[in-house]
Amino acid sequence: MKSFLLKRLDRAFVDIENTYLKFNREDPENLPKGSEWLLDNFYMLELIYKETRANIIREKRMVLSQIEAGVYKEYPLVYALSLELINYFTGNISQENIIEFINGFQKWGGYSL
Repeated sequence: MKSFLLKRLDRAFVDIENTYLKFNREDPENLPKGSEWLLDNFYMLELIYKETRANIIREKRMVLSQIEAGVYKEYPLVYALSLELINYFTGNISQENIIEFINGFQKWGGYSL
């Protein structure tokens, strides 16, 4: 599970970093909406990435429920839930939305998180 998480984390960060570098080279007038946030806060994402990576490596034992079939077969359940959360709220993530989503999932799936 650790290697899966580290690979996904590394790939995601490379994508974010490449986007940041691309935006940095562009004329600010031609940047897509929201790109200013990435340019202003990339350093925070980099720190969080490094901290998360170190925490995964340091963790002795990781047990995550995995999906048994479908497109996300063998992915951690929390990964698929995160994607669904982002899609459901069209990227407008807040603490209230997360709580609403998890409560709905628990009622539907019979899981407790």
